[in-house]
Amino acid sequence: MTSLTAVQVATAAHRGGWPLPLIPFAVAISLAENGDSDPDKLGDTTITTAQWGPSVGLWQIRSLNDQKGRGGPRDEIANHDPVTNARNAYTIFKQQGWAAWTDYRNGKYLRYIVKATQALAQAVKDRFADPLDIGSKVADVAAGAASVATSAREGLAYVDAGRKWLADRHNWTRIAWFAGGGVLLVGALMQSGAGDKVASIAGEAGKLAVTKGKR
Repeated sequence: MTSLTAVQVATAAHRGGWPLPLIPFAVAISLAENGDSDPDKLGDTTITTAQWGPSVGLWQIRSLNDQKGRGGPRDEIANHDPVTNARNAYTIFKQQGWAAWTDYRNGKYLRYIVKATQALAQAVKDRFADPLDIGSKVADVAAGAASVATSAREGLAYVDAGRKWLADRHNWTRIAWFAGGGVLLVGALMQSGAGDKVASIAGEAGKLAVTKGKR
């Protein structure tokens, strides 16, 4: 089968039962997972087992061999059809969430979110007269949600980096050396008499703060 456009993928998602607000994310995941929007594309062909077959179609649904030809959500034959693939992808989403797709977990789908939202807007306009420009409004909402998701992922990345830094015992050694160095520096200042000057300056600053606080 010929590769589909992003608009056709969005249309398949809609016909497959995906709610409009979720379609931009579903399409972005499809574009990331499939790469060519080829309904007949097979993936994971080198890791098939007696139980698991290849990943199939627009949403690269991993097939189960005991469902082949039987119409289940992981039926390899049925999932070559774009709308059937979309419908079964939505079934899997309801069971497992977005995390069922590798390119959601690694964030690759975010590269396609703008294209996907534009595709949805065009699909809505093509399907309906859309005098209120609902397609663009849905796309704007989805794009905003994608921006929030991106920011959240970036924030989590910083948190995770900080956690890993603190988990490194060598960094705690550095902290100990820094703290110990500070103590030694204060001790040296006190021994040299400079500590008295520091204390005097601090005292004057404290008096000034109290005086201003009374105003």
